[in-house]
Amino acid sequence: MYGVNYFEIKNKKGTQLWLGVDALGLNIYEHEDK
Repeated sequence: MYGVNYFEIKNKKGTQLWLGVDALGLNIYEHEDK
């Protein structure tokens, strides 16, 4: 994906996720599915 900044986050259950920030908004991806 082009132009997306990724940040490692955890949800309340402790699951590792990626927060993707791009020009259109925010997206959340599973840790294996960047």
